[in-house]
Amino acid sequence: MEGKYTKSHVYEKGLRGGVSEVHLHQARPRRQLLRTEGHAVPGDEPAGGAALLAAGPGAHAGTLLPQLPEKLISKYNWIKQWKLGLKFEGKSEDLVDKIKESLTLLRKKWAGLAELRTAEARQIACDELFTNEEEEYSLYEAVKFLMLNRAIELYDDKEKGKEVPFFSVLLFARDTSNDPGQLLRNHLNQVGHTGGLEQVEMFLLAYAVRHTIQVYRLSKYSTEEFITVYPTDPPLDWPVVTLIAEDDRHYNVPVRVCEETSL
Repeated sequence: MEGKYTKSHVYEKGLRGGVSEVHLHQARPRRQLLRTEGHAVPGDEPAGGAALLAAGPGAHAGTLLPQLPEKLISKYNWIKQWKLGLKFEGKSEDLVDKIKESLTLLRKKWAGLAELRTAEARQIACDELFTNEEEEYSLYEAVKFLMLNRAIELYDDKEKGKEVPFFSVLLFARDTSNDPGQLLRNHLNQVGHTGGLEQVEMFLLAYAVRHTIQVYRLSKYSTEEFITVYPTDPPLDWPVVTLIAEDDRHYNVPVRVCEETSL
């Protein structure tokens, strides 16, 4: 019981510290401050994807071409081993059509967010973004495909002797992801099924959508690991999205600024 209280106390202190850092105001951290995007599947990807979706378009939004899946699959036949998320199991979905549909939906959602000029309008749009579960999971498929596309680009650059971010060297040094095909089979295909993203894959997520991902780790409050940034040295023009982590498996997305209330 004492350990549980201590852990809860650390989380509360961390939440208050994170709230202060990101300029959210809430006197009672347990109230509706965060939207949890973990659903039934623990791990980083749902929350990371949700934060990036809600943040709106990055610098590459206009390059989300519907023909990208056909282009890649025609060159890399192993992409046909792609495993659609649990939400689409049992449905007769054509892989190329489903991914094209997901990318088109992502481009449409981001384009809509880009047109909004006020924080209030963006807040409403973000709330609406997660009311349709099937659409939400389609958007995650699009983000995962962008991750695979970026992994292929980085791997090809590495093989040609070009300079690549250090995380990609680590990514392809693993026994389970020596190349993009293994990355798909052993890692990306598990996301949305039995697993989430590992730390090195959070870097890939950031590079795939050209956003800086900033994570406040509540259990690491008052340590050097309280704030983790992916990538560690991001380009200055990348937008920043924020996650708040209860631990290394459950992430929350800050969604609104709350009026401070008295206890």
